[in-house]
Amino acid sequence: MTASSVEPSRQAVSRLAALESLLDGHRRLALRRYSNHLRKYPDDETAKYESGCAQAIVLPLSVAEKSVGLLATDALDSANSARITLARAYIQLRQESGADIEEELRHSVEADPSFALAQLSLGRHLLWTKRETSEARTHLRMASNLVPTALGPKLDLMGLEAQSGDYRSSARLGFRLIREHPLSARAWLGFLSAAILNSPFKGRLVILALVIALFFNYVGLFILAGWIAFAVLSLTALRRASSALAIYPSVVLAVLLLGYLARAILWGRLYP
Repeated sequence: MTASSVEPSRQAVSRLAALESLLDGHRRLALRRYSNHLRKYPDDETAKYESGCAQAIVLPLSVAEKSVGLLATDALDSANSARITLARAYIQLRQESGADIEEELRHSVEADPSFALAQLSLGRHLLWTKRETSEARTHLRMASNLVPTALGPKLDLMGLEAQSGDYRSSARLGFRLIREHPLSARAWLGFLSAAILNSPFKGRLVILALVIALFFNYVGLFILAGWIAFAVLSLTALRRASSALAIYPSVVLAVLLLGYLARAILWGRLYP
Protein backbone atom coordinates (compact mmCIF):
# COMPACT_ATOMS: atom_id res chain seq x y z
CA MET A 1 0.00 0.00 0.00
CA THR A 2 1.44 3.33 -1.05
CA ALA A 3 1.41 6.57 0.88
CA SER A 4 -0.82 8.15 -1.75
CA SER A 5 -3.51 5.49 -1.21
CA VAL A 6 -3.49 6.05 2.57
CA GLU A 7 -3.45 9.84 2.48
CA PRO A 8 -7.00 10.44 1.17
CA SER A 9 -8.39 8.18 3.89
CA ARG A 10 -6.54 10.10 6.59
CA GLN A 11 -7.76 13.36 5.09
CA ALA A 12 -11.37 12.17 5.10
CA VAL A 13 -11.12 10.94 8.69
CA SER A 14 -9.60 14.23 9.81
CA ARG A 15 -12.35 16.32 8.20
CA LEU A 16 -15.05 13.98 9.50
CA ALA A 17 -13.75 14.41 13.05
CA ALA A 18 -14.11 18.19 12.72
CA LEU A 19 -17.62 17.88 11.26
CA GLU A 20 -18.66 15.49 14.05
CA SER A 21 -17.56 18.04 16.64
CA LEU A 22 -19.68 20.68 14.91
CA LEU A 23 -22.70 18.36 14.76
CA ASP A 24 -22.27 17.46 18.43
CA GLY A 25 -22.24 21.12 19.48
CA HIS A 26 -18.52 21.30 20.36
CA ARG A 27 -18.01 24.39 18.25
CA ARG A 28 -14.66 25.64 19.52
CA LEU A 29 -13.24 22.14 19.28
CA ALA A 30 -14.57 21.90 15.73
CA LEU A 31 -12.90 25.18 14.76
CA ARG A 32 -9.58 23.97 16.18
CA ARG A 33 -9.91 20.69 14.33
CA TYR A 34 -10.69 22.43 11.05
CA SER A 35 -7.69 24.72 11.55
CA ASN A 36 -5.40 21.75 12.22
CA HIS A 37 -6.88 19.87 9.28
CA LEU A 38 -6.35 22.77 6.87
CA ARG A 39 -2.74 23.14 7.99
CA LYS A 40 -2.19 19.52 6.94
CA TYR A 41 -4.44 19.60 3.87
CA PRO A 42 -4.57 23.21 2.61
CA ASP A 43 -6.13 22.13 -0.70
CA ASP A 44 -9.24 20.63 0.93
CA GLU A 45 -11.86 23.06 -0.38
CA THR A 46 -14.77 21.36 1.37
CA ALA A 47 -13.09 21.64 4.77
CA LYS A 48 -12.24 25.29 4.12
CA TYR A 49 -15.87 26.23 3.51
CA GLU A 50 -17.13 24.01 6.31
CA SER A 51 -14.77 25.81 8.66
CA GLY A 52 -16.57 29.01 7.63
CA CYS A 53 -19.67 27.65 9.40
CA ALA A 54 -17.65 27.11 12.58
CA GLN A 55 -16.13 30.59 12.28
CA ALA A 56 -19.60 32.12 11.85
CA ILE A 57 -20.62 30.62 15.20
CA VAL A 58 -17.47 30.92 17.30
CA LEU A 59 -15.60 34.05 16.25
CA PRO A 60 -16.61 37.57 17.32
CA LEU A 61 -19.35 38.78 15.01
CA SER A 62 -17.29 41.41 13.18
CA VAL A 63 -14.44 38.94 12.64
CA ALA A 64 -16.85 36.22 11.53
CA GLU A 65 -18.49 38.52 8.98
CA LYS A 66 -15.13 39.40 7.47
CA SER A 67 -13.91 35.81 7.48
CA VAL A 68 -17.01 34.41 5.79
CA GLY A 69 -17.04 37.33 3.35
CA LEU A 70 -13.52 36.43 2.21
CA LEU A 71 -14.62 32.85 1.51
CA ALA A 72 -17.63 33.87 -0.61
CA THR A 73 -16.91 34.12 -4.34
CA ASP A 74 -18.97 33.92 -7.52
CA ALA A 75 -17.20 30.75 -8.65
CA LEU A 76 -18.43 28.40 -5.93
CA ASP A 77 -19.85 25.00 -6.85
CA SER A 78 -23.12 23.85 -5.29
CA ALA A 79 -21.48 22.01 -2.37
CA ASN A 80 -19.36 24.94 -1.27
CA SER A 81 -22.20 27.36 -1.94
CA ALA A 82 -24.30 25.35 0.51
CA ARG A 83 -21.66 25.82 3.20
CA ILE A 84 -21.31 29.55 2.64
CA THR A 85 -25.09 29.99 2.63
CA LEU A 86 -25.31 28.19 5.97
CA ALA A 87 -22.49 30.29 7.43
CA ARG A 88 -24.28 33.48 6.35
CA ALA A 89 -27.49 32.19 7.95
CA TYR A 90 -25.64 31.70 11.24
CA ILE A 91 -24.29 35.25 11.04
CA GLN A 92 -27.75 36.61 10.25
CA LEU A 93 -29.11 34.87 13.33
CA ARG A 94 -26.38 36.43 15.46
CA GLN A 95 -27.09 39.87 14.00
CA GLU A 96 -30.82 39.61 14.61
CA SER A 97 -31.94 37.21 17.31
CA GLY A 98 -35.06 35.37 16.21
CA ALA A 99 -34.49 36.07 12.51
CA ASP A 100 -36.29 33.69 10.13
CA ILE A 101 -33.50 31.89 8.29
CA GLU A 102 -35.62 29.05 6.90
CA GLU A 103 -35.15 30.14 3.29
CA GLU A 104 -31.36 30.16 3.65
CA LEU A 105 -31.38 26.78 5.40
CA ARG A 106 -33.53 25.23 2.67
CA HIS A 107 -31.28 26.69 -0.01
CA SER A 108 -28.27 25.15 1.71
CA VAL A 109 -29.94 21.73 1.89
CA GLU A 110 -31.08 21.91 -1.74
CA ALA A 111 -27.60 22.92 -2.92
CA ASP A 112 -26.00 19.93 -1.16
CA PRO A 113 -28.36 17.35 0.39
CA SER A 114 -25.32 15.40 1.61
CA PHE A 115 -24.23 18.27 3.89
CA ALA A 116 -25.16 16.90 7.31
CA LEU A 117 -24.83 20.22 9.15
CA ALA A 118 -27.37 21.88 6.85
CA GLN A 119 -29.81 19.00 7.35
CA LEU A 120 -29.36 19.23 11.11
CA SER A 121 -29.77 23.01 11.18
CA LEU A 122 -32.96 22.91 9.10
CA GLY A 123 -34.37 20.11 11.24
CA ARG A 124 -33.72 22.05 14.43
CA HIS A 125 -35.18 25.23 12.97
CA LEU A 126 -38.36 23.47 11.90
CA LEU A 127 -38.71 21.79 15.28
CA TRP A 128 -38.08 24.76 17.56
CA THR A 129 -39.40 27.63 15.43
CA LYS A 130 -42.14 26.12 13.26
CA ARG A 131 -43.09 23.11 15.43
CA GLU A 132 -43.05 21.02 12.24
CA THR A 133 -42.16 17.69 13.84
CA SER A 134 -42.75 15.50 10.79
CA GLU A 135 -40.47 17.41 8.40
CA ALA A 136 -37.98 18.11 11.18
CA ARG A 137 -37.74 14.35 11.82
CA THR A 138 -36.93 13.77 8.15
CA HIS A 139 -34.01 16.21 8.15
CA LEU A 140 -32.67 15.09 11.53
CA ARG A 141 -32.71 11.47 10.36
CA MET A 142 -30.93 12.48 7.18
CA ALA A 143 -28.22 14.21 9.22
CA SER A 144 -27.91 11.13 11.44
CA ASN A 145 -27.63 8.82 8.44
CA LEU A 146 -25.03 11.00 6.75
CA VAL A 147 -22.75 10.95 9.81
CA PRO A 148 -23.78 7.85 11.81
CA THR A 149 -21.04 8.33 14.41
CA ALA A 150 -22.23 11.81 15.44
CA LEU A 151 -24.14 12.16 18.70
CA GLY A 152 -25.88 15.51 18.02
CA PRO A 153 -28.47 14.49 15.38
CA LYS A 154 -29.47 11.36 17.31
CA LEU A 155 -29.82 13.34 20.53
CA ASP A 156 -32.08 15.78 18.69
CA LEU A 157 -34.16 12.88 17.35
CA MET A 158 -34.59 11.56 20.88
CA GLY A 159 -35.63 15.03 21.99
CA LEU A 160 -38.05 15.39 19.07
CA GLU A 161 -39.87 12.19 20.05
CA ALA A 162 -40.11 13.42 23.64
CA GLN A 163 -41.47 16.78 22.46
CA SER A 164 -44.07 14.87 20.43
CA GLY A 165 -45.09 12.89 23.51
CA ASP A 166 -43.80 9.58 22.14
CA TYR A 167 -41.71 8.66 25.19
CA ARG A 168 -41.39 5.02 24.14
CA SER A 169 -39.59 5.95 20.92
CA SER A 170 -37.55 8.52 22.80
CA ALA A 171 -36.48 5.93 25.38
CA ARG A 172 -35.59 3.44 22.65
CA LEU A 173 -33.45 6.01 20.87
CA GLY A 174 -31.85 6.89 24.20
CA PHE A 175 -31.01 3.25 24.91
CA ARG A 176 -29.41 2.98 21.49
CA LEU A 177 -27.46 6.16 22.17
CA ILE A 178 -25.94 4.97 25.46
CA ARG A 179 -24.85 1.77 23.71
CA GLU A 180 -23.15 3.77 20.96
CA HIS A 181 -21.85 6.57 23.24
CA PRO A 182 -21.50 5.01 26.73
CA LEU A 183 -19.35 7.90 27.98
CA SER A 184 -21.73 10.66 26.92
CA ALA A 185 -23.40 12.37 29.87
CA ARG A 186 -26.02 13.90 27.56
CA ALA A 187 -27.02 10.46 26.24
CA TRP A 188 -27.41 9.07 29.76
CA LEU A 189 -29.34 12.08 31.05
CA GLY A 190 -31.72 12.05 28.11
CA PHE A 191 -32.25 8.30 28.34
CA LEU A 192 -33.01 8.40 32.07
CA SER A 193 -35.61 11.13 31.67
CA ALA A 194 -37.21 9.42 28.68
CA ALA A 195 -37.21 6.03 30.42
CA ILE A 196 -38.95 7.44 33.51
CA LEU A 197 -41.53 9.24 31.36
CA ASN A 198 -42.10 5.96 29.49
CA SER A 199 -42.72 4.05 32.73
CA PRO A 200 -46.32 3.35 33.91
CA PHE A 201 -48.44 6.44 34.51
CA LYS A 202 -45.72 8.62 32.88
CA GLY A 203 -43.32 8.24 35.77
CA ARG A 204 -45.77 8.83 38.61
CA LEU A 205 -45.04 5.43 40.16
CA VAL A 206 -41.31 6.15 40.03
CA ILE A 207 -41.89 9.52 41.73
CA LEU A 208 -44.02 7.85 44.41
CA ALA A 209 -41.29 5.28 45.05
CA LEU A 210 -38.69 8.03 45.36
CA VAL A 211 -40.84 10.01 47.79
CA ILE A 212 -41.31 6.92 49.96
CA ALA A 213 -37.57 6.25 49.86
CA LEU A 214 -36.96 9.75 51.23
CA PHE A 215 -38.20 8.53 54.61
CA PHE A 216 -35.38 5.96 54.94
CA ASN A 217 -32.71 7.78 56.98
CA TYR A 218 -29.58 8.51 54.92
CA VAL A 219 -31.06 6.90 51.79
CA GLY A 220 -33.47 9.80 51.44
CA LEU A 221 -30.70 12.35 51.78
CA PHE A 222 -28.60 10.63 49.12
CA ILE A 223 -31.59 10.36 46.76
CA LEU A 224 -32.36 14.06 47.13
CA ALA A 225 -28.73 15.09 46.61
CA GLY A 226 -28.41 12.83 43.58
CA TRP A 227 -31.62 14.12 42.04
CA ILE A 228 -30.55 17.73 42.52
CA ALA A 229 -27.41 16.94 40.51
CA PHE A 230 -29.51 15.13 37.89
CA ALA A 231 -31.89 18.09 37.53
CA VAL A 232 -29.11 20.69 37.25
CA LEU A 233 -27.15 18.65 34.71
CA SER A 234 -30.26 17.97 32.63
CA LEU A 235 -31.13 21.67 32.43
CA THR A 236 -27.61 22.42 31.26
CA ALA A 237 -26.99 19.51 28.90
CA LEU A 238 -30.41 18.88 27.34
CA ARG A 239 -31.82 22.37 26.87
CA ARG A 240 -30.94 22.39 23.16
CA ALA A 241 -32.21 18.87 22.52
CA SER A 242 -35.56 18.81 24.32
CA SER A 243 -37.23 21.14 26.78
CA ALA A 244 -39.39 18.21 27.95
CA LEU A 245 -36.37 16.06 28.85
CA ALA A 246 -34.45 19.02 30.27
CA ILE A 247 -37.21 20.31 32.54
CA TYR A 248 -38.78 17.04 33.70
CA PRO A 249 -36.11 16.24 36.36
CA SER A 250 -36.64 19.73 37.84
CA VAL A 251 -40.39 19.09 38.09
CA VAL A 252 -39.69 15.82 39.91
CA LEU A 253 -37.20 17.64 42.13
CA ALA A 254 -39.93 20.03 43.28
CA VAL A 255 -42.04 17.03 44.32
CA LEU A 256 -39.09 15.44 46.12
CA LEU A 257 -38.37 18.66 48.00
CA LEU A 258 -41.97 18.74 49.20
CA GLY A 259 -41.65 15.13 50.27
CA TYR A 260 -38.41 15.83 52.10
CA LEU A 261 -40.03 18.81 53.80
CA ALA A 262 -42.88 16.55 54.93
CA ARG A 263 -40.32 14.13 56.32
CA ALA A 264 -38.58 16.94 58.20
CA ILE A 265 -41.88 18.06 59.71
CA LEU A 266 -42.79 14.53 60.79
CA TRP A 267 -39.35 13.80 62.24
CA GLY A 268 -38.76 17.29 63.62
CA ARG A 269 -35.34 17.59 61.93
CA LEU A 270 -33.90 18.07 58.43
CA TYR A 271 -31.13 15.51 58.73
CA PRO A 272 -31.25 11.81 59.72
